[in-house]
Order: sequence, then C-alpha cells, then structure tokens
Amino acid sequence: DIARWQKMSSKELREACGAEEVPTSGCIEKADIVQRLQQVRTWQLMSFVALSQECTARGVSVAFDFSTHADLVNALRVHAGFPPAGAAALEAQCVIRGIPFSRLGVEEAREALHAVQHLEGCKMSELRRVYERWGLASEECLEKTDILRNLTQI
Repeated sequence: DIARWQKMSSKELREACGAEEVPTSGCIEKADIVQRLQQVRTWQLMSFVALSQECTARGVSVAFDFSTHADLVNALRVHAGFPPAGAAALEAQCVIRGIPFSRLGVEEAREALHAVQHLEGCKMSELRRVYERWGLASEECLEKTDILRNLTQI
C-alpha cells in the first residue's frame, strides 16, 4: 500500500483518505497524507493483542474485556484525532432519519439510530403503546410515519 500511495497524486491521496475516513486537514506534504494512511492501515493489520498493547502505550482507555478489534482500531483513530470508521455512513443514516448527528457524539448518534431503527420495525400497535408510554396523545388517525417522526424528534 505504501508504495502505491507514494506514487499517487495529492488529489488521489485525498480521495484515498476520504475512502478510509482519514482527515487531511493540516497535511501540506504528500508524505504527511501517506503517513496518516499508513498509520490507519497498520492499526487495521495489527493483532488484537498488539492493538491492546498500542492502546496501553498511548494511554487510550478502552474496556479490553469487551472490545473487538474494530473497537480498538476506532479508539486509536479517535485518540489520533480521526473519526471512527463508519462515521460518514452513520451520519448519512442519521440525517435521513432526522437525527441531529452534528449535536451528538458518534456513540450517542449510533444509539439514537438503533432506537429509531427498532421503532421503524415495530407494528402499529406497539408504536401506539410507546407513544402513550412517553405521554403523547395518541390520535387514532395518525399514520405510522407520523408517529415515527414524532417519536424520533423526542
């Protein structure tokens, strides 16, 4: 990968960074961009044990007993000032559903998205119960999309 990246133009490198969700702000030289890509690739290829040691060495706090390889890579990405992998796709899904991604952290946005997706999978009778449990007046004429929109705004 490194040899291929070194042959790329700055524009191509920035596109590669976009695909890997590696920010390029502050990178003036191509070597800086290549170094960021290389760092992320190195973390992706490291074993779980090596990632755990890397997190410890960098002072990155994670729950090792419950973490996956991807969790450790994301913890290192965030520690380095990069967004976690998948943040762009998560943001797109949140925007589609009216979840204020920019006001929430990535984890809070992910939790909100999962909650909304759960509601989307509910039957109308279940949605009405949730609607009433949250103290909202249930009107018989409300459509499922209206109930979902109202619950999502809470």
